[in-house]
Amino acid sequence: MAGVVASHTRAADGVARVVAAPGVSPDAIAAAVRAAGYTVVSVSRAADGDDDDAGDAPLDLLIVGAGSAGFAAAIRARELGARVALVERGALGGTCVNVGCVPSKTLIRAAEVVHRALHHGFAGIRFAPPALDFRAVIEDKRHLVAELQQAKYWDVLAAHPDIRLLRGTARLRADGGVDVDGRPVPARNVLIATGSHPHVPAIRGLADAETVTSTELMDLDERPDRLVVLGGGYVGLELGQTFARFGSRVTVLARSRLLSREEPALGAALADY
Repeated sequence: MAGVVASHTRAADGVARVVAAPGVSPDAIAAAVRAAGYTVVSVSRAADGDDDDAGDAPLDLLIVGAGSAGFAAAIRARELGARVALVERGALGGTCVNVGCVPSKTLIRAAEVVHRALHHGFAGIRFAPPALDFRAVIEDKRHLVAELQQAKYWDVLAAHPDIRLLRGTARLRADGGVDVDGRPVPARNVLIATGSHPHVPAIRGLADAETVTSTELMDLDERPDRLVVLGGGYVGLELGQTFARFGSRVTVLARSRLLSREEPALGAALADY
């Protein structure tokens, strides 16, 4: 139903836990369950949900960022008996599941299938050039991201109802306090787990060149015919190789050498390759 963002059911004890947006009433949820053909025995609301007044008592730990590090810290803190809340303004799961490991490795594997069909080393085996439906590949990636976000984050949150989720932007005040969308949230300890984001360099004319970040590149509906990658780090090389295997003409611009933060021999070997 509208407003429900996650649910978790334990068949063994017949309890279903639901994470809903503010303003969604338990009665409305119960009505939706009955309409689906199930029996509602009783309805109760978690004592420490999002609708609580955050000013009643200070949290033991407020975690800014609901990615893998934030979730791990929240779960461990609850195991130790702390009152915990997570603050997130974007998608649950942070970099890895949304814009990093999961989408990039999915596209890398898809591009590898295309590459190996044409470059397998056996002269007696020939394949016709593979047909690439780039939009369908991107949709597969989006589906996997949504699936893992649900299973690894929303479902986990529903299974830990004592961990509160506050949606909004956190700001640290000069007095050491924290506001979430302008609302004070008292907390004895604050953990900042906001991760990272792509950096766009201040190059003259770059803003007019229809550039994309690594995040946006992995969500294009159409494959670019030509792609210039600014930077020879691992993100640029991974995505550069991926799109080259998909059929884009790729140029990597590196200011010094490939993988400049790693052992020089690694960058030299990749440049030779």
